[in-house]
Amino acid sequence: MPSIHLRITLTLHPERDARLIAFLRDQPRRGIARAVKQALLTGVSPLSVAGQGTQVNIEEVFDSIL
Repeated sequence: MPSIHLRITLTLHPERDARLIAFLRDQPRRGIARAVKQALLTGVSPLSVAGQGTQVNIEEVFDSIL
């Protein structure tokens, strides 16, 4: 079965989305898609930023996507 490729563009604002930006920056380059897929599949809330103990609410992720 062929893969489905989907490109998503997020517009993040430093003041409003600081925790989400930190979470995404902390992911390895190839790990961002995996982190987003995991959140979409499991409804994970909240997401932890590795090494910082910061929390990112998954609703913020989805608000940024939509």
